[in-house]
Amino acid sequence: MKNTQLFFSLVVLIMFGLCAFGVRQTASIKATIIPASATGQAYAVSGADTASASFSNGVLSMLNIKAGTYRIIIRGDAPFREVIKENVTVEEGSIANLGEIRIEK
Repeated sequence: MKNTQLFFSLVVLIMFGLCAFGVRQTASIKATIIPASATGQAYAVSGADTASASFSNGVLSMLNIKAGTYRIIIRGDAPFREVIKENVTVEEGSIANLGEIRIEK
């Protein structure tokens, strides 16, 4: 009987512990890079937090980043120039779609 009570007490404690910490939701950023032939790196910078992702075939996806306001830096490989997007807000559990971003030579 005591073992059964102890077992159920542990189960309840574990369940409360899991609920207390919860599941951390993250956010994502996506964009279409034009021209699609451009390749390079993109960075999302917010204070001390930095996320990065490479892009190719016209697709930029930055997954599992914290919610917040970011400066997005898109660095195309030569001969393409850098593009910067300021104050990009990403909300928890959502995808911030930056639309089409044209990278000039």
